Amino acid sequence: MKQLMITIRPSKYYELRDALIAKGFNSMSVKDVLGRGKNAVDFEAVATVSGKNMAHYSHPMISKKLIEIFARDEDCEKIIETVLSIAKTDTPGDGKIFVIPVSSALRIRTGEKDVNAIM
Repeated sequence: MKQLMITIRPSKYYELRDALIAKGFNSMSVKDVLGRGKNAVDFEAVATVSGKNMAHYSHPMISKKLIEIFARDEDCEKIIETVLSIAKTDTPGDGKIFVIPVSSALRIRTGEKDVNAIM
């Protein structure tokens, strides 16, 4: 079993969610998170009500979606391919995928263990 931690642009979330569900990956947890990569994020913001004056701000964090999926080892590549096909824009800020080994799982309601607990 593996845990996939997938950070993506919020604008890609609904399309990715629908694609994962269409491929049978219905179980996921989703969180709104703030983060950054190796470079600081620069953005321009309107500094006046009229909108004529612009100020340049450097902000340390930007909004992302974090999707967590627990999957069988054999499903990880299919999930990764789906994420890449939707979330990759070839520009900084596309996100990251972390694949983490899971040694055990237990479904509290039924007592099912390991792969049976996530399927």
